[in-house]
Amino acid sequence: MIRRTPPKVRPGRQRPGPVIGPVGCRAPGPRWRHPAPGALPRAGARRCCDRQKCVAAPARRAKNPHMDLTVRPVRADEWRQVRDLRLTALRDPTAPIAFLETYEAAAAESDAFWQDRASRSAEGDSARQFVAEDTDGVWQGTVTALVERPGTVSPLGNRVELLQTHLVGVFVRPDGRGTGLAHRLFEAALAWSWSLPVERARLYVHGENARAQAMYRSAGFSRTGRCIPCTSPYGGREWEMAISRPAVR
Repeated sequence: MIRRTPPKVRPGRQRPGPVIGPVGCRAPGPRWRHPAPGALPRAGARRCCDRQKCVAAPARRAKNPHMDLTVRPVRADEWRQVRDLRLTALRDPTAPIAFLETYEAAAAESDAFWQDRASRSAEGDSARQFVAEDTDGVWQGTVTALVERPGTVSPLGNRVELLQTHLVGVFVRPDGRGTGLAHRLFEAALAWSWSLPVERARLYVHGENARAQAMYRSAGFSRTGRCIPCTSPYGGREWEMAISRPAVR
């Protein structure tokens, strides 16, 4: 009797195996098998077509708790949380290059200021602030979309030419960076923007803030070629990045 030895498998690869994932999953193929229940997908493997129903989803959530965050608009009565998260953002080491406002100026504002800010960001069609809230009720990140109308002056002092939204106040706590949380916040802000008759969404980013520029590009934004002087003590220039309204199919 001839004994056949199984073929050797090069490191980093697996033999083809049965489909363990949900019916219709596109991840398995001739080279890769779907991860076993409770196992994390290997680097380089294709994603499951349904991340929530995938057998590896519980393990992914355990590794990345930010998958269980709820992204929602703020409520008018949450002005204290709005204030606290803004002050936390302005204490971040990246604040000098990311924000025009200083911690000292924001900390000196009255309660009435924050109450008005939260109210305007929670209702109406002129602004909307979105936050990512974890299961303990802690806000892990935020972004605000401001509606700009032609003929008005933007918060940065330049004249507005198009009906558009302006994304400002982008912040994610350090342990949530690189987890996809910023993308989830942007998806919510853009979905709200496209529910309005705006032509595009835009933002400004400092020319030396390479990490933020990379994230904005991955979210679909691109430089328009316009820039303005940065009015913060950090100096330099702020570059405009924008994304056009998706075409209706």
